[in-house]
This record gives sequence, C-alpha cells and structure tokens, in this order.
Amino acid sequence: MRRTLQLAALLLLALSLTGCFFNFLQTARTIGAGNAALTIGLGAIFNVEYISYLTLQGRFTAGIAQGIDAGLQSGLRLGVGPAAGDLKFLGVVGDLKFSLLDEPNSLMAVGVGGGYSHDAYRDHKGWGLSLSAYYESIFPDLSDLSCCASYRLHLPLETNDESYGMVRHQMAVSMSFFLSDQARLILEFNGLPFENLYSFGLALEATSSK
Repeated sequence: MRRTLQLAALLLLALSLTGCFFNFLQTARTIGAGNAALTIGLGAIFNVEYISYLTLQGRFTAGIAQGIDAGLQSGLRLGVGPAAGDLKFLGVVGDLKFSLLDEPNSLMAVGVGGGYSHDAYRDHKGWGLSLSAYYESIFPDLSDLSCCASYRLHLPLETNDESYGMVRHQMAVSMSFFLSDQARLILEFNGLPFENLYSFGLALEATSSK
C-alpha cells in the first residue's frame, strides 16, 4: 500500500507541472560496471512567450567501470497548439558521469559531456560542451525513494546568433522511485532560470541491476 501511495503521489505531481531542451533523465546514481540501462522519457514545454512542444527522449547508459557511467541521449520534439505538426530532431548528446560519494543515504557525482542539440524555442542548433553536478538524498525509511538536485553548465561552441552565444545554466530537482529492482520512475522539473524557460520530464529507466 505504501509503495502504491508513493507512486500515485509522483504521478499526481507530474500532472501538475509543465515544462525544451534535453532533460537530465538521470540522478547521481551510477549503475555499476558491466551493467546497462535504457531510459525513455517525455518532456513538456510551456512558456507564455513561446510556442509549446512535447519532447520524446531516449537515453542509453553503460557502466564502464565501478562509479563511472557513459551515456548517450537523443530525441524528437513535436509542436502542439499553434505549432501542431512541427516535428524536429533534438540532436544527440553524450556524457561521462563519475561518482564522488556513494553512502547509504547520500550520493554525489559530476559529469562532463557534449554533442549537437537543438533549442526548441529559438530554432538554434549547434555543437556544445557541458559540465554537470548531482546530489541525491535517499529517504532513510523509504529506500526506494530519493530526491536529487542537479546543475548543468552549457558551453556553446558555435552560434548563428551573437546574442545567443553565452553560457547557459540548467538546474533541476527530481524524484526517483524504484518500481522493482530493475526499473525506476524519474520525475523531473528543470529549467534555465536566467532565461525564464522551464521544462518537465517524466521517465522510466530499466536497468540490468539496481
């Protein structure tokens, strides 16, 4: 019953949030050497100054060593409302994540990555790098439930718009809940607060190990 109530609370929170760009779709947790994970996520975009989109995203993660993950993420964006029918490729980004702390109730990690991506709001696309940091706290009495704070610094390598050629700060808060030893639900709210852009993501991660 407790597990059912926790899952219901996460889904209700999902329905109450709205949200471009790639979602994190991960937390500070690493999956372990030799393991693999596939994550399928849906993002929702809303801003009164811009057109709204839905984003379908997929992420593949491989545990290349204990405490080190390699990930690859891609997806599509679909316009809704005035932009209905506008379908575009989001790009492809990759990253390496390194565990710094792995305690029973606390996890910390940093990441470095980059790739080619598309900005849904400004129709900007290009190459860039990123640096990320994650802190995850596991509830002592509810070991299947955790919350995570994440930060990502975007460093564009090219731009068609000089006003756009600046670093970007993406921040996120998320909750994850293990449905089983091999599957967990990730609920995420993130955005670029200095640009007044926000995004919501809901994802299901299936892994070969917990």
